[in-house]
Amino acid sequence: LVVLVYADDLIISRKDHVTINFSKDYLHTCFHMKDLEKLKYFLGVEVARSSSEIFLCQQNHALDIIGETRLLGAKPSSTPIEQNHHLDLAKG
Repeated sequence: LVVLVYADDLIISRKDHVTINFSKDYLHTCFHMKDLEKLKYFLGVEVARSSSEIFLCQQNHALDIIGETRLLGAKPSSTPIEQNHHLDLAKG
């Protein structure tokens, strides 16, 4: 059984659901808890899963930051230095 704790958030993970349910029931007797079922978001990270893999994505978090900085409609800019520019070593 793996329990990840961040402040007042918990993630409980294990392959068998019996142990998870037993652990959640026990923790619920000790603390006021709300079970959100399958993990979808945690600390700004979106969690998706297939039958064999777990995928983590921060697209929504990145879009929030871009929106907060009012750069959502910004156009890409070319690099301020010419491409493949080689700097000379300083002498002396």
